[in-house]
Amino acid sequence: MFGNLITEVLNKSVRAILQYYVEPYGEIKTLSIDDSVKEIKATLLLKGELQTLEVRIIGYNFTRVEDKGYMTFLKVSTSREWINKLLETHPPKELTEKRVEIPRNAAIAMKLIF
Repeated sequence: MFGNLITEVLNKSVRAILQYYVEPYGEIKTLSIDDSVKEIKATLLLKGELQTLEVRIIGYNFTRVEDKGYMTFLKVSTSREWINKLLETHPPKELTEKRVEIPRNAAIAMKLIF
């Protein structure tokens, strides 16, 4: 039972983190987390698109630096070759640093399990 609660909190927290970053561009349709291999898979529907985009976050973890919480990761890839190439050649700061700041509402929940 306690394991199910942790899984539920993890799912809701990761969804809140990803939705925070995805919201200006679209919405999360599906989300699956495999904590045993530290992999997140999300299906996104971006604004103006008819087909979904698959996103994989590999090697995720959670950390705190001073008063801020972060989700760290080893690699991000998508189902679109051109997006992967764009992320390689012009990575946003978050990809270069291999971390994204956790929004405050998700950070509170994450404190309970990490």
